[in-house]
Amino acid sequence: MEVVAQMQFDLEKTMSFHKKNSKPIEVDLLRLKRVANAKRVKSQEKVRTTQTNQARRVVAKAERKKA
Repeated sequence: MEVVAQMQFDLEKTMSFHKKNSKPIEVDLLRLKRVANAKRVKSQEKVRTTQTNQARRVVAKAERKKA
C-alpha cells in the first residue's frame, strides 16, 4: 500500500438534519499493489502438477486392468 496524496475534501450537507452546509475532512488517497502474485502462481502450478499426476495414475490403473 502506498499513500499517493493527503488532502482535504469538503463533505456537503446531504440530509435535512445536518447543521452545516459543508465540513472539510482530511482524506488519504491510497494505491494498493498486489505483491503475492508469485506465491499464487506457484500454488496454481502445484495444483496443476497434482491434477496431472492423478490423471496419470488413473490412466495407468486402467491400462493395468486391460492387460
